[in-house]
Amino acid sequence: MVTDACLQGLPSISRPAVNSQSTKHHPSAMKHSLARDTAITSTERALRLLVGFATTLLIARTLGPIQYGEYAGAIALAALFIPLAGAGTDGILLREFVRGETPAAIVLGTGIALRLLAGLAVLSLCAMAALLWSPGHENSAPLLLCLGVTACVQSIWVVEQLLLSRLQIARAAVARSVCLLSGLSLKLVALQSNSPFLGLGLAGIFEAGLCALLFIRGSKQIDAQVFPLHWSSPYFRKLLSQLSPLILSGVAVALYSRLTTLVLTHFHGAESAGIYAAAFSLSEAWYAIPVAVMAAAAPRLARSHAKDTAHFEQQLARLIRAMSWAGLICVLLTWLGADQLVTVVFGRAYSMSAPLLQLHVLSSWLVFISAAADPWYVNNNLQSYVLRKTMLTAALNLILSLSLIPTFGAAGAALTTVVTYCFSAIIGNAIWRQTRPLFWLQIRNILRPFRSKPPPPLNV
Repeated sequence: MVTDACLQGLPSISRPAVNSQSTKHHPSAMKHSLARDTAITSTERALRLLVGFATTLLIARTLGPIQYGEYAGAIALAALFIPLAGAGTDGILLREFVRGETPAAIVLGTGIALRLLAGLAVLSLCAMAALLWSPGHENSAPLLLCLGVTACVQSIWVVEQLLLSRLQIARAAVARSVCLLSGLSLKLVALQSNSPFLGLGLAGIFEAGLCALLFIRGSKQIDAQVFPLHWSSPYFRKLLSQLSPLILSGVAVALYSRLTTLVLTHFHGAESAGIYAAAFSLSEAWYAIPVAVMAAAAPRLARSHAKDTAHFEQQLARLIRAMSWAGLICVLLTWLGADQLVTVVFGRAYSMSAPLLQLHVLSSWLVFISAAADPWYVNNNLQSYVLRKTMLTAALNLILSLSLIPTFGAAGAALTTVVTYCFSAIIGNAIWRQTRPLFWLQIRNILRPFRSKPPPPLNV
């Protein structure tokens, strides 16, 4: 890697040559390519969700509530630091590769260096956490260290954004799928070993390393001029300034989504945390639905806002109503079948998770509502208020966790999560004048779900 190469000093580095023939595809060929890439990406996402849920299920059933509680506590602790290793990096670097204003060798080299430095910071924090967390949680220390190493290895995943910018979507999806299945096979072996925590951590490192190698191999095949990589101090500072708010927001989100598990483990032990984690994982399974819906709806809403804001508001109102109904249906189904669901999925050892699931699943409805509101912030260019609200949500979660969990245990953790998500999804939008129109839009369409008359235009 060449040190301190300036942006203007490398005019010929990896500005991909444009093939005039490649830009004149027949429309039917372009449609076929788009359909193929969409199918492959959707399959990869579905596979990732399925494998992730299956892995959680196998770990929980194999380890039992006590050890699974220790495992969940270690994951929650590492999750507080992992956003430092690259929250928001992918989107910004993809944009940089697509624009082509900076040579790809500099974007890639500087991006990897930034992610690696952040990964080393995460590793250091995980090492300190392992020392402080170890008393009473001896199994967690090697897992925490492995998670820190994984964050360092994942710095090379920046290369994936180069593949995506060259429309090598299928290649990236296949690489991720191969690594995902390889990692799953190693985790199955690790669960049968004498040191399952260490084995699971090493399997994660292997999966991250294999994925990095496949990304590098793919990038060399499509754009060999990117290598050797280059570093630019001015570009590093530019990236860091753009990423800082996103990293801060990522840490705040991790704080209010994982802190309850850590506080519960501290006050009530690993078994209580394991029971709660089982309920959390089943409730969290519904989150895949709003993510999939918004992936399809967000581009259409963006185009609608660009053409006619009144039509955008009508579409958003319909989306909020639809997402509210979908979330309520998921809550109702889970509430009615909680006992059977917990027994079938996790076994009788986790039977105490059923009442917790019935309470915690209310947060899933709030996730549906929150997801539907995201395009409003983006299209009205009010993302700065998302950070403010996220910071307040993290503070509220901390206060509620320390107030409710010591007394009410896992039930207090579930209630803390529901109240926190309610603030993040709805109530927090009422605080600022600029975001209050969204709050009233949500209230109107949640309380009047059959509204047919279009809402009045919002003045932002």
